[in-house]
Amino acid sequence: MEAQPVPARSRIYLDIGAREGEGRMLPIVERFAARLRARGWGEPAERGARRVMMRPDARGRHDERAWRRRFPKALRFVLAT
Repeated sequence: MEAQPVPARSRIYLDIGAREGEGRMLPIVERFAARLRARGWGEPAERGARRVMMRPDARGRHDERAWRRRFPKALRFVLAT
């Protein structure tokens, strides 16, 4: 990741259920989001839009029900112009 240039217009959506991996996955994804922001993904894209969204779900699991609940927000973020 560190060796790659930061694309000018891309966005990254990170979604994690706090119950995934018996709670072990959330800190890993939080560290990954912090590394992305440190690499320049935290810089605003055009018109002040966020470039990285980290969305932890306190009651989320790794299943279709949790994904269905979170999916609309992911689409709005990734496809926003």
